[in-house]
Amino acid sequence: MDDKELQEKYLQLQLLQAQLEEYQKEVEAIRSKLEEVEYLRESLKEFDNKQKQNSYSIIGKGIFVESDLKKDTEFLINVGANILVKKDTKDVLKMLEEQQSQLGAINAGLTLNTQHLQAKALEIQKELQSALSKSEK
Repeated sequence: MDDKELQEKYLQLQLLQAQLEEYQKEVEAIRSKLEEVEYLRESLKEFDNKQKQNSYSIIGKGIFVESDLKKDTEFLINVGANILVKKDTKDVLKMLEEQQSQLGAINAGLTLNTQHLQAKALEIQKELQSALSKSEK
């Protein structure tokens, strides 16, 4: 392997490592979202089991107002473009389960892509090490 090929392989390796770092950041972000959705699901299940009670609802950044919660609470869900739709607990839980499923599929895809990139990077590292050891002889 000549110097030009070595440089190209080294550049490929650097690009793969940069891609791997980006994928790993995305995987962490997805895992964080999955944890958030799971926490929200558990909170809603617990919320649904409670009787009428007082609570505090957020109305803005760090500002809360006391509110009365009813057993048959409806939620306003932002479905995009600041459009709100009323949903009951069962529908919100179903929506969260769908989100969890979609995030899980994205996470699996990213993990698979990461594994492919890692294998390719390892292959290039071996090629570089082999070429360098041959050139030292």
